[in-house]
Amino acid sequence: MADLSLRTRTFTDSVIRRMTRISNQYHAVNLSQGFPDWDPPKEMEQRLSEVAFTGPHQYAVTWGAPNFRRALADKQKHFTGLDIDPETEIVTTCGSTEAMMVAVMAVTNPGDKVIVFSPFYENYGADALLSGAEPIYVPLVPPEYHFDADVLEAAFKQHPKALILCNPSNPCGKVFTLEELQTIAALAKKYDTWVITDEVYEHIVYKPYKHIYFATLPGMWDRTISCSSLSKTYSITGWRLGYIIA
Repeated sequence: MADLSLRTRTFTDSVIRRMTRISNQYHAVNLSQGFPDWDPPKEMEQRLSEVAFTGPHQYAVTWGAPNFRRALADKQKHFTGLDIDPETEIVTTCGSTEAMMVAVMAVTNPGDKVIVFSPFYENYGADALLSGAEPIYVPLVPPEYHFDADVLEAAFKQHPKALILCNPSNPCGKVFTLEELQTIAALAKKYDTWVITDEVYEHIVYKPYKHIYFATLPGMWDRTISCSSLSKTYSITGWRLGYIIA
């Protein structure tokens, strides 16, 4: 048989799925897979049942149903104050996993570099590699999972095409402070780098921490690709309702 592609030669099965299998085998508490253990809102379940009988059931608009995109624009304006055009600045995806893959492929070419904070959700490195890009890993140092600004700038000096920012962070739960985000923003501007955010845990934050949308920082709207989904907030990880705002 001919060899498989070089781009996948370093890939293994999903670490998350592997740990889930082990957890199930030993009836352990599963801390590896990010699905909520509460039911979706009754209103969403009721609406789903109505749509099942009324439709539409055929091809949707490629970039997402208009009413869904309008609702997302309204929601995002409520939390960020940004006026977002649902016709030109939102695209829906098959969960935030596809959103991140689409975003990385949209801005990188083979040979480009992408900064990834570590520890990281396992798909980020794979997204870069599948796009032909090279990940540059910048450590988040426990127990607070801060980053060293000098180490981060050293990564930027390699002229990456993009930085992936998961905030709040998967898997360590790190919520980036305003000062940290401002440091990232200043370096992104200085080195002309895209920032791709994964904000799927945006509403699951505990006091005294507060989630700050990176795109709301001065000068960052034009260089930020914001990815998120309804999966965690509404406990509907199986519905695969993700989106990109940019």
